[in-house]
Amino acid sequence: MLADIPYPQKTYTMQGLSAGAAFYFRARLVDKSGNQSPWTDFIRGESSNDTSWILKAAGDQFLSAETGKRLQSQIDFTNEAALENAALTGAVVQRQLKENGEMRAEILEVRTTQLTDRQALAEKLEKVQVDVGENAAAVQTKATAVFDIDGNGYGIYDIGAGVKYKGQFYQAGVAVGAEVKNGKVETHFAVRANQFTVVNPSNDKLESVFMIKNGQVFIRDAFIDMANIRQLVVGDEIKSANFDPRNKTGFRLDMKTGEEVRYGRGRSGYWVETNNLKQLFDNNGRLRIRMGFW
Repeated sequence: MLADIPYPQKTYTMQGLSAGAAFYFRARLVDKSGNQSPWTDFIRGESSNDTSWILKAAGDQFLSAETGKRLQSQIDFTNEAALENAALTGAVVQRQLKENGEMRAEILEVRTTQLTDRQALAEKLEKVQVDVGENAAAVQTKATAVFDIDGNGYGIYDIGAGVKYKGQFYQAGVAVGAEVKNGKVETHFAVRANQFTVVNPSNDKLESVFMIKNGQVFIRDAFIDMANIRQLVVGDEIKSANFDPRNKTGFRLDMKTGEEVRYGRGRSGYWVETNNLKQLFDNNGRLRIRMGFW
């Protein structure tokens, strides 16, 4: 039995399903005396496979998690907040600074350990930064481990790189986190960038094989066991893995010309179709049927 749903409730929600997972359900009524009605017929139910909705829902959930909040946080180019917080918490600070007019170079490290009657915290912040006039560049790493007596906690490590140019701020980052809240554990690996690239070393040069740029994904070559696709736009052709004109096997659809070739098995012949002509050949390649205009 999946669930007992007491009156006046009338709904049941299954959590943690994969997208597009299908199940069959049936139900029956049971009164207070234990009398049972017959089972209903099985009804098919399927979890959502709406990619737009899933991306938004999962994205909102991630951004509200501690790892997501960390990835959204911006690098503090003033360093004042980090230094003030270090002074309040008794953190260990190491700072190297050089200045010359409008030019400034700085390396900052802050190590913090805290214990209260409810929580333990350990954190390490490292940052390098340069400023030239109103422009600045910085790279920051931050590792944080927190746990409280209620069983909630997280460990997060993130790397951020940013520039401030003509009053505008631009940042890229990577965050890795594991967190538990109210008994639920989540792990995350997230990237913040307008371009994410994977390169393969080939013939003494690096070739891009996978890229996400401005929200679009580009893949050079891929093997996919199963794909759920709502819309499909094909530039050249669709063909089966066994398509071979010499052995007359498989299927091919040319998306530019509209020509469709379908081979059968053994001596079953094959079919060639265009927008104005349909032709059926036997296994020896002899034309048997031709329809259309030519």
